[in-house]
Order: sequence, then structure tokens, then C-alpha cells
Amino acid sequence: MEQGSVLRAGAVVGSYPGILHRQRWVIGLGVSSICLAWLIAHGGGLRIALALALLPVAAVVLAPSKNRLLVGTTMVLLLPWWYTLGSAQLKVFVVSSLLAVTALLGVGLTESRARQRLNFIDLALAGIVTAAALSFAFFGPYSYQSLRAVILWALPLGFYVSARAFGAREWRSLCWILLIGGAVASGPLFYEFFVIQRPLFGSPSAYLWSAQPGGLFRPAGSFGGPPEAVTVLSMTSLAGLSLLVTTAGARRLLVWLCLTVSVGGMIVTFTRAGLIGFALGVMVFVALWRPAALGRLTFGTAVVSIIFLLAVLPHIASKAWYEGGVTRHGNLADRESRWRAALPVITNSTEHLVFGHGFNSLLVGHPNGLTGEPQADLAAVPILIKESPHSQYVRTLLEQGIVGLALLLAWLVGSVGRALAGVRGTIHHDERRALLAGCAAGIVSFLIVSLAGDGLREVPSLAVVALLSGLTVAGSQHVTRRTA
Repeated sequence: MEQGSVLRAGAVVGSYPGILHRQRWVIGLGVSSICLAWLIAHGGGLRIALALALLPVAAVVLAPSKNRLLVGTTMVLLLPWWYTLGSAQLKVFVVSSLLAVTALLGVGLTESRARQRLNFIDLALAGIVTAAALSFAFFGPYSYQSLRAVILWALPLGFYVSARAFGAREWRSLCWILLIGGAVASGPLFYEFFVIQRPLFGSPSAYLWSAQPGGLFRPAGSFGGPPEAVTVLSMTSLAGLSLLVTTAGARRLLVWLCLTVSVGGMIVTFTRAGLIGFALGVMVFVALWRPAALGRLTFGTAVVSIIFLLAVLPHIASKAWYEGGVTRHGNLADRESRWRAALPVITNSTEHLVFGHGFNSLLVGHPNGLTGEPQADLAAVPILIKESPHSQYVRTLLEQGIVGLALLLAWLVGSVGRALAGVRGTIHHDERRALLAGCAAGIVSFLIVSLAGDGLREVPSLAVVALLSGLTVAGSQHVTRRTA
């Protein structure tokens, strides 16, 4: 019986052509793109900008629909999204999102597919977009700039609908792209931290995490900030765990290498919320996957943790880098003070409590946000506009009220619940079980990070969590049909 299980597992693994054979040009595109982005950041030139602009154009013309989604995923992971592609209005995340959308259109126009029924997660996500549009219409400033901000925020959700269409067939390719893309994107983090001690992309003078005298420099790479970097890398690594338990041989070694690089990249950002979210995500994955060696794994983890606490931690607790990167006294108290300051503004009227102050209202009057005068009660607490509440849930309550927060939790928590239901419909060591466990773990890590960060305001984070949610729905539907 054991030998038959091994043979069946080998047949499943062998039935998928290698990612490096099928999608090697996608990986090459990602590496080339990040090199071109570096050139643009350090001098640029029209020819370089045009070459970068032609990459997604070539992908649309030459690549099949699934590869457009893979190219879009690669771009949103590897390229600094704020850089233009030859135009002040055409940014990387717009191109990557449009690639995801055109992938979906390609499926609808060229392939005959069974009609998919809308489910609770689809409706919740549609409700989020609808609520944002209505919020803009009734509360927001009526200008082209603010309308454009709403549209550009909604664009990355194209990764959800594309993954929803492709996920049942292409989840392995998407997970490979997430894993390898995350590992490649970790490269600039090491370069910044160990070599140059300044941001590789963007202006050092405007960088918020530069080392103060006697302080610690925290790298951001192509993500814009350390919190954004660790949020994305945590999700890509947890999605990669599904490949770790369903591959063998050289491919498994490649997975281990990518995971090691990505986890190292997370560590050098010294972002506590992201690392906690990743650790909890690993626990979620193990609990859902339930490996045969669960008892030994739990015992080994406990032993390593005890050794670290008793033998290693006392020696590093007094180090300057540990105090500046891990303890950071007063950091949590500062965020709690912002949450307390936001509470009276949230509850100062029934309308604000239920519907909020309007989508993007915290961007009005921000130095890098929307022009115009902020609402009077928001202007009375300037730290909320200048530095944000530093919690996605508090921010959602401020801008969209209880309705917006309920829709947000229905989408993300509902996606995790969908994964749990799908896991119950699979047999042990089913590859779909691994997919659902990895996606659920990634979404859980995002939910944890959102307690102390504005994850949905960062394009790579929004795109990746939307992609994982779409994969979850597609994978769970596949399990349901097969079970029935």
C-alpha cells in the first residue's frame, strides 16, 4: 500500500512539465525587468523606458492568456510600481493589472468554459468595489484626480478574477512565479542592507527607514518600504510551501533555495508584524496540510524554540541592531495612540460610524495624496492624514465605516473559510489540499499584518492577496465538483 502511494505521488509530480521549461521566458522577463528598472532609477533614458514599455506589449501580442497573467504577476512582484513606463500616467501596476484583465478576456473570447456560479467571495469583493464607488460618489471630492485614484485602486483586483478563471489549471505555474519572483525581489534587500546602506530605488532623502545616528537601516528593495516588502514576501513564501510538499528532487531543492532567500529577505527588513504573520501562516499551513511527521515536527520546533530562548536570545538582546530592529521601544505605544485618536472621529456621527468619511478621504490634503481640504474632523487630528492610522482595519472604519469593514472581512476571512471547507473535501496529501493550505496561510499572514499596517494601500500586497483569494476559490470549487 505504501509503495502504491509513492508511485501515485510520483505520477502526479511527473505529470507537470517543469516550471523552468514551460515558463523560463517569464522568469527571464522578470530578471530583465528589474535590471531595466534599476537603469531607469539611475539615469534612465528614453530608449530604456521604451524598451521597458515594450515588454508587456510583447507579452500581450505573443503570449497566450495564461502567460499574460504570469507576466503581470512577475511585474507586480519585481518592479517598483511607482516608476513610469515612458509616460507619467502609465505605471507598472497599471500595466500588470491590465495584463491580468486581458488574460481573463482571452479565456472568455477564445476558450469554451463551463459557466461558473457566483459565490459568497465573489459577491463580497464586488461589494467592496461597489462600496468604494458609492463612497466616492456621495462623500468623496468630485475631481478627476480622486476618481482616478478609485479606479487605480480597483485595478489590482483584476488578479482575483484572473486567478478565479485560471486557478484550477494553472495554480502550480502561479505558485512558481510567486515563489521565484519573491526570491528574486529579495536580492535588492540584501544589497541595500549589507552593501550600500541606502535605498536602491527612490530618493534617500525621502526614505522613511534610513539609519539615524546609531540606528538601524531597514531595506525596502523594489517594494517601497520594509512593511510592504515583508507583507508580499510572506505571502509568496507561504504559497511556495504548497510546492515544497508536492515536488521532489531538483525542483524541491529549488523550492528550498527560494524559500531560504525569501525568509532571509524578510528577516533583514526587521518588520515584526510581518514576521509574526509569516510564523502564524506557517502554523496554519501545517495544521491544514497535516504532514505525516506532524508530531516530530512539533517536537523539533519546540526544542529549537527553547534553545533559542535560553541560549541565543540572552546574548543578542543587548545588541544595538536587536534593540533598533526588534524591540523598538515605544513603537507599539505610538500606534495605539493613533488608534485611540481615530476612535472619536469614527464614532462622532451615525453616518460616519456606518458609512465612514468616504473612500480615500485620508488622502485628501496628504503631501503625496489628493489635492483639496480634508474634512474638518479629520483635519483636527492631523496625524491621521499625515502618517495614517497604521492599521488597515482602523483606516477602513474611518473611510468606509462598519459597512466597508464588514465587506473587507467577508472577502478575506471568507476566503480562509472557503479554503478550510475545501480542505475537508480532499484526501490526505492531495495536491489541492496543499494549494488551499498555502493560500489560506498567505491570507492569514496578510490579515495579521493588516492589524498594524495599511496593506490594501500597497499595490503589490493588494494584487498578491487578491491572487491568493482567487486561487482559493478556484481550487475549492474544483474540490467540490470532484467530491460531488
